[in-house]
Formats: sequence, structure tokens, C-alpha cells
Amino acid sequence: MAISSIRVLDLSYNEISGEIPTSILSSSRVEEIDLSSNKLRGVISPSILERAENLMMFNVSNNELSGSIPTLACSSVRILDFTLNNFRGKIFPDIFNATTLEEISIPDNRFSGGSGNGLINLSRLRTIDLSSNELIGLIPDEIGKLTNQEKIFIQKNNISGFLPSSLVNCTNLVRVNLRVNFLEGHISNFSFSNFLKLRVLSYRYEQVLWSISRKSILL
Repeated sequence: MAISSIRVLDLSYNEISGEIPTSILSSSRVEEIDLSSNKLRGVISPSILERAENLMMFNVSNNELSGSIPTLACSSVRILDFTLNNFRGKIFPDIFNATTLEEISIPDNRFSGGSGNGLINLSRLRTIDLSSNELIGLIPDEIGKLTNQEKIFIQKNNISGFLPSSLVNCTNLVRVNLRVNFLEGHISNFSFSNFLKLRVLSYRYEQVLWSISRKSILL
């Protein structure tokens, strides 16, 4: 499968099986690759993403891929989606060097370890979804420096401790889901007065919905 000139490759929702061929990114011109909702197996070869000089979107969600996620050599990537696979191990540290990243989704895998202290490098990040993995430890204080953040989903992990006070700096938040973890403290002890855009906050087994006027709260 040689690709020499196309910019967008969308093979989603097919019955494609087997491993992702290394030749799928034989051209550095490719900007978007969507292989979601197939039956792909095996690991992602490091050589695939090493050639991705201009890659902006890479989506392999809803497959049967395994192993770890290879190093990202591209400096232009904006969207990464590895949802619903069998990836495991620690959250790949190289992701924190992708300073152009705006959306990262890795839910429904088997990632373990901490949620990552390198978040501070992802200043453009708007959406982060780490839900339904095996992550442990605290929510890092660095999360408060991601002021462009709009959506945070870390539900169904083993995260513990208190919400970091630095989170109040993320005033662009719209949706936050922290349910089914081991977080401490009561949500009423945390000030949300600066979250003018916040509409849905799920904490422990409670879901708080902000009305448009923010004058009422529905539980």
C-alpha cells in the first residue's frame, strides 16, 4: 500500500484486519490518517510515525492494537486517538514533547502508572481523555497551567488524593469527569466561581450540571 501524494487517508469503518503496514506512511505529505473501527491487530511500528513530518491527526480507535505507542517524531500533530484498544504500560513520555497537541484520547486501554508530570509542555491542549485505564497517583499540579483546557476525562482509574488547587486556573473548562476514582475531599470545598463556561462536572458518584445561567445546579 504505497502512498505518494495524498494528504488525507480515511479507511475507517471497514473490515480491515492484520497489522498496520509500515508503507502506509511512505510519504511525509500525509496530514491525516483515520484507521478507526476496523480489526487491526499487533503493534504500531515505530517507523510509521517516524516518517510523519506533517501529520496532524492520527486515529486508530476501536481496533485490537496492543503493545506501547511509538515515539512521535512529528512536530505538527494536533489530534491523537487511541481509544478502545489493548495498549498498555505507562503513558508514553514522548507525547509530552508534542507541543502542538490539542486533543489526546486514550480511554479503554490498559495504561498504568501516573497520569503524567509532563503535561506542562502541552500548552495548546484542549481535550484530554485518559478514562477507563489503570492509572494511579495524584492529579499533577501542572494541570493548572493548561489554561486552554476545555474537557478533562479521567474517570474509571485509580487516581487518588485531592483536586489540585491549580485547577482553578483552567477557566475554559466545559466538561470534567473524575468519577470512579479514589479522590478525597468534598466537591463543595473547591471553588468554581471562575468556571463561567463549565456545564458538566462529574465527581465521585455525583454529577453536577450547571445551567446556562449558572444560577441553579441540578444533581
